[in-house]
Parts: sequence; C-alpha cells; structure tokens
Amino acid sequence: MTKILIHALAICFIFASCNSSKQPENQESLKVESETGNNKMYTCPFHKDEKGNRGNKCPDCGEPMTVPIAKSDTNLFHINNETKTTSIKGIVADYLKLKNALVSDDSKGASEAGKSLRSDFKNFSVESLTTKQKNLFIDIAEDAIEHAEHIAANSNNIEHQREHFETLSNDILDLVKEISPGLTLYRDFCPMYKEGKGAFWISEMKTISNPYLGLKMSTCGAIKEEIK
Repeated sequence: MTKILIHALAICFIFASCNSSKQPENQESLKVESETGNNKMYTCPFHKDEKGNRGNKCPDCGEPMTVPIAKSDTNLFHINNETKTTSIKGIVADYLKLKNALVSDDSKGASEAGKSLRSDFKNFSVESLTTKQKNLFIDIAEDAIEHAEHIAANSNNIEHQREHFETLSNDILDLVKEISPGLTLYRDFCPMYKEGKGAFWISEMKTISNPYLGLKMSTCGAIKEEIK
C-alpha cells in the first residue's frame, strides 16, 4: 500500500512540474497576442478617413472609433498610419471647391470643402518630396489644418469662414509655388475686403469670381500673377 502511495505521489509531482514549465510560455504567448491586439488601428463608423486606437473619438462627429482596419488594408498606411492617396493636385481641387462655395455664399458647401481639405493635409504622404519641399509642407500643414477645421465647423457663419480662407489662401499660394500641382493657376486680389485692406486668393480661371464679397460683388478684383 505504501509503495502504491509513493508511486502516485511521484506521478503527481512529475505532472505538476511539466504543467509549471509550460505556464510561462503560455503567459508570454498571451502577452504577445494582447500587445498585437492593442496595436490594431480602428476607424470611425461614419468617417472612414479618420483613424486611431480603439475608443478614440472621431474629430468630425465625436463617435468612438470602433471599426477595425482589415489586415488587407495595411499596405495603404505608413508607419504613422497616413494614407498615400492625397496629392497636391487633390489639395488644390478641394481648395478651389471651397473658394467657389464662398463665391456662391454657400457656407454649408464651404464647410464640406473645409472637411475635405483637412483630410487632404492630414493624409498626405511626403515620401516623394525633396527635403526642401517636405519641410515646407510640414510647416504649412499644421496651419492649414487649423484653418480648414474652423471653416468646417462654421457652416452658419460665412464671414468667419472667409477670415480663415484668407490665411489659408496664403498657405496654398506658398505650397503651389514650391510644389507644382500641374495646373495653371492665378493669384487674384480683392482691394475692398476688410475695409480696403484687401486680400488674395487662388483661382483656376481668368474670370474674376470673388470669394470674399460673394454674390453681391463677385466680379470685384484683379489678376495679379499667373502661376504655372
């Protein structure tokens, strides 16, 4: 009876030792799995261009980011999770949409264009730019995003949108002069804006369409420079 008891205890000891030796490996595996899961990126259910960690709030609507980005989509992202889809031409196209909305006194259209512009700057890849162009873009982008956000958030205040459009236009001018979008553009000037102080804007056509004065004086202004 004593021999059987000793034999049983020996088996239990061996089993416990084997189980114990495997535990750290399993814990390490779970740790790696957990860390991998925590690094997964998510998007807003309503604004797919907004990305972040799970639970982060979307800057567009405030909803938490809960939609996981599929592994098959990871080739679209840089290390900083920016997409590669935006070009300088795309930035200019959305700026011109904004300009034309202000010409038409369309504050809601200007707000939508502001959202697109903010996304353009945030999602732009600088990989193909020279060092000089890259530094310029980085300097401009932070300021341009701030102005685009103000324009996007003020769909019922077109004069406030126009104030931010003025400074944004200077950013766009610096950008297209250094990084060509492959378009012929014009730097136009309104002499009457801000009680005669005046302001510039960028246009795609020779005909004057004034975004600062809108429909009441849309033809006020002059072309000051052609940009190629």
